[in-house]
Amino acid sequence: ELVPPDDVAALTRLGLDGIEAIYPAFKPEYQARLMDMARRGNLRVCAGCDFHHTGQQTGIEMPADLWQNFRDALLACAATAGEYRTLV
Repeated sequence: ELVPPDDVAALTRLGLDGIEAIYPAFKPEYQARLMDMARRGNLRVCAGCDFHHTGQQTGIEMPADLWQNFRDALLACAATAGEYRTLV
């Protein structure tokens, strides 16, 4: 079950900035709901494939616009390396 919208809003106030919405084990309908939640909450979407050891397939496909948004966020973080926020 998805996290209630109020909980997502609370987590966003604490620094949540993205949701892993694309994952091979998730059904397409669940992925769509997560991506909609991300869109409504102005959150980035990332993808995961659970690569833990050799012999597994690597990589995962995601829409180019979502990848570019995620990549740009990573590059922005790298540009401000050393500036950390604490949740206290």
